[in-house]
Amino acid sequence: ALLRLPNHLSKQDKLAQVEQIIDQLRIRKCANTPIMLISGGEKKRVNIGTELLTNPSVIFLDEPTSGLDSTSAVALMDVLRDLAIQGKTIITSIHQPSSQIFQSFDQLILLADGKTIFMGKPSDALLYFATMGHHSPPQYNPADYVMDLVNQDMTIREQLKDAYLTNKLVGHVKSVSNQVQSQTSTNAHQYLIPEPSGNEADLTNPDNVNLIPTKHESKWPIGFLPQMMILFKRTFVLTGRRQFTILNFVQALGLAV
Repeated sequence: ALLRLPNHLSKQDKLAQVEQIIDQLRIRKCANTPIMLISGGEKKRVNIGTELLTNPSVIFLDEPTSGLDSTSAVALMDVLRDLAIQGKTIITSIHQPSSQIFQSFDQLILLADGKTIFMGKPSDALLYFATMGHHSPPQYNPADYVMDLVNQDMTIREQLKDAYLTNKLVGHVKSVSNQVQSQTSTNAHQYLIPEPSGNEADLTNPDNVNLIPTKHESKWPIGFLPQMMILFKRTFVLTGRRQFTILNFVQALGLAV
């Protein structure tokens, strides 16, 4: 927090913000525990907390539940859900979520070979695939069923990719060819949400991007000297605990610079 928050905030304000994030992420019980001694789920939340310091409006997470047990994974997703309710956009990739986590998503995009096969509400996923003859067994985890469906063979993956493109088209036009109508149900498109239009999605063209000037033009939130002092203190504490020597002092100073 001392390194990432701007200079106009006092040290007390920065520490108060840290305390707020600790409560927000439900990691109060391990606040004074060394990072190497906390659980995997708590480490994930600590990593998220370091990014929340700057109050981002959009948070990208790559497989946040990987390596966690089911209880820790659900607890982490509950935290992310709370952040989404507070107005932040949470975008995460996840493999084989539990049924509880699967149903907690607001919107779902399913990919096969990097191509979209479904985009809509989680509750509509199985209904969508049922229109193409793929019915999930009762009381079966929807995420597991979709994974099994996609991993069966190349033919089914290609069918699902083609069906998504077809049903997306059916959702925008009233008439399609007889061949397309015979391949997919005309009712399938009702379970899909529309994709952004070309103008909304095309951010690769600089003409479509307006840069908003910021108040802080400096690349770093704090100056060189405060950064060096904070890093020197941290490195000196870590290395000095073993044995205080001139070499440790020089090493801490060098790492800080």
